[in-house]
Amino acid sequence: MSLRRRAPPANEVSEPVTFGESVFAAIWVVVFIVARHFLMPWLDSIHLYAIYGLDAVYVLFSLFFFAEGRFKLHFPMNAWNLAWIGAMILLGTATYQSALFMGIKIPFDLTDAITLGLLLIVAPILEELLFRQALWYSIDTASARSTNMRRWCPLVATSVLFSLAHFEAYFAVPPEFQIFVLYQTAYTLAIAVFFGRAYEQTQSVGYTMALHFGFNFGFFLGSVI
Repeated sequence: MSLRRRAPPANEVSEPVTFGESVFAAIWVVVFIVARHFLMPWLDSIHLYAIYGLDAVYVLFSLFFFAEGRFKLHFPMNAWNLAWIGAMILLGTATYQSALFMGIKIPFDLTDAITLGLLLIVAPILEELLFRQALWYSIDTASARSTNMRRWCPLVATSVLFSLAHFEAYFAVPPEFQIFVLYQTAYTLAIAVFFGRAYEQTQSVGYTMALHFGFNFGFFLGSVI
């Protein structure tokens, strides 16, 4: 069974996905979720962001298995898309300032160069490759045998997983930061749905990376104004 298939353009009918391919894709997603959950404490003991190493490995294998012909890093440049990036910057700033207004303690040291680099460079690139590419393609393949499921499953599942990935920190952070984790879980679910819809419309992970960078950059701006 060949798992690598070249996806057709959006205006063409896709090649049918076999039952074996759907099952493999579903197992592939479940194995990653379980591994990420159980390996996180060990990876966190190595470094706070060591989990990104596991994410990167999953991205590489998923793109090899499922993304041939579908991976698009281009940025669809137009005034509307640029306006949405600007809106994400404002939203990120408002999200940080709202946390301060509500008395929520923020655990990030945004004066630290490494933390800032992870926030502005690594997270937008790797998290979009993980959630709007690797997991998206895997879930799309797993649900492809049902037209109705394929319409909504990748968007809903990746949005929930994106939010839960941020919630996992709840059990590892000191109690004074747990309310921030809950706050972050809520706003990441909302922006994940928006990023997913943007990906559906443009088929460009380059654009969702730009949106993600805009939100995180706005979050940083909120810490300095």
